[in-house]
Amino acid sequence: MTASRLRQLSPEIADAVSGLNGETAPVTFCAYGEDSAIRTVSGSGGADAGAVLVVAAIAIPNLLRARIAANESSAVAALRTVNTAEIAYSSSHPQKGYARDLATLGPDPGNASRYSPEHAGMLDASLGDAGCTAGSWCTKSGYRFSLTAVCKQRACKEFVVVGTPVSSGTGTRNFCSVSDAVIRFHAGSVLTSPISASECQEWPPLQ
Repeated sequence: MTASRLRQLSPEIADAVSGLNGETAPVTFCAYGEDSAIRTVSGSGGADAGAVLVVAAIAIPNLLRARIAANESSAVAALRTVNTAEIAYSSSHPQKGYARDLATLGPDPGNASRYSPEHAGMLDASLGDAGCTAGSWCTKSGYRFSLTAVCKQRACKEFVVVGTPVSSGTGTRNFCSVSDAVIRFHAGSVLTSPISASECQEWPPLQ
């Protein structure tokens, strides 16, 4: 499979994999990473460790970059979904304003078909789990999300939703949005606590 794919991308690299020219027999190859070395072993005579490591050096970084890009795209889509849900919630419950947390926008844990100001059912359980209360994080597709409302007396007039990578290996940018529905980003370390609406508005908008 690797040789066939390599021949589409780079015939020269495919030819460097000894024993695979014109052959279709599978190769068993194992690698073990240590602090200062990568040790390999093969039960097949046709395996060329150097060539396999060249393939891995090319494929793994590309795979990681593709996964990070997919996670970031999913995070932006999740923030847009939350923005839409907040607008719908404030229209349906003007006396409350915006929802206070993701759990309020999510389904009722006791009866998913029942809707109320406490569980509006505007988000699915992946984002609106009952445990996704203000100040806490809920995880989806390599990112953690938190929603906090800015409330005066009983009505909430502002909110901030934040998405941060689970780790540096799942994303490279943090995202946020407030009631203006503009998605903003910040490239840096993973957030350990949610940010305020004013902090979010200092981040540059996503183009």
